[in-house]
Amino acid sequence: MPTTQHVARALAYLLAGRNCDTFRARSRVVGAHAWGNWVGNGERSAHAAVLVIDPIGTVSATVAALALGVPIVHVRNRRDLADLSTISIAIVASYEKPVWSDVAALAGSVPTIVIGSPGRSEDVRAAIAAAAFGYLTTALAPDALKRAIKGALRGQPAYARDALGRWIRDQLALIAPEMRRAIELTPRQRAVIRLVASGASDKEIGRTLGIATATAQKHVTNLLRRLGAPNRAAAVAQIAVVDFWSGRVEAADAVGVAHS
Repeated sequence: MPTTQHVARALAYLLAGRNCDTFRARSRVVGAHAWGNWVGNGERSAHAAVLVIDPIGTVSATVAALALGVPIVHVRNRRDLADLSTISIAIVASYEKPVWSDVAALAGSVPTIVIGSPGRSEDVRAAIAAAAFGYLTTALAPDALKRAIKGALRGQPAYARDALGRWIRDQLALIAPEMRRAIELTPRQRAVIRLVASGASDKEIGRTLGIATATAQKHVTNLLRRLGAPNRAAAVAQIAVVDFWSGRVEAADAVGVAHS
């Protein structure tokens, strides 16, 4: 089951349409060196290429036929290409169940899209968990597939809206009890959680609110119990998710609180 912190991070950035630089900064695995050579309009410079890792060749042929306007490098295995410095994005062809640990490892070096042939709906969740930059299928019309890959070249995650929508509904179902508890916090409890998010100690919380340190400790303990959170960081993350979805804060601020 995904953690609240992961849900906050993924929801905020996938839905808010953050640019490639922000996605790099917040992703738990994407390496900074993979994001060089971007030009003013957001696309990679002309010498960069699209890598297609395809042991069979069907997906590679489909991508080549799209006429993306950038070189296509086709290899059968990741080990066949050692240098990724000129690669804009990597595409992993999937004919059965992908090895998600391999996808996650590749995503640590270059933005990685999985293209399923024919594709499986349950793979979308696994792709998100592996920090893949997108999940597409060969069932998409050529124009739609081309737009998605071109969008990825501009730093836009390449997930189909219906698939992403299903994933979001699943995550909301998981966090719904936490959201209900968080919405019902009193003004004093919200003041405490804001101070916790800022890194304040119990003594500092007490001083700020004009209460004894022991009372501040009791407030924090009661707050964790109220939210059902195992620790302070988890409590802050829950509030960040609620505040983002309720419109209290922008996506970047919600995620920033979750990581305070």
